[in-house]
Amino acid sequence: MPGLKEIMISTPNESNKQKDLRASSIEAIGYILESVKEKPEVMKADAIEVTTYLVELLNSGKLDNADP
Repeated sequence: MPGLKEIMISTPNESNKQKDLRASSIEAIGYILESVKEKPEVMKADAIEVTTYLVELLNSGKLDNADP
C-alpha cells in the first residue's frame, strides 16, 4: 500500500501514461481496501489518507474530463 499511495500522490498529471499509471494505482488501492472490508480497522488510516487525497484532487480543478 505505501508504494501505491506514493505513485498516486507523486505521479505528475502531464501525459496519458502518467494518468493511466495513477488511475491504475487508485484502482489497485480500491481492490486492497475492498479485500479487507470484513476488518476495516486494518486499513482505516490508509483509507482516510487516500480519500482525503482524492477529495483534494477533485476539488483542485487539476483534473480534466478525460482523466481516467
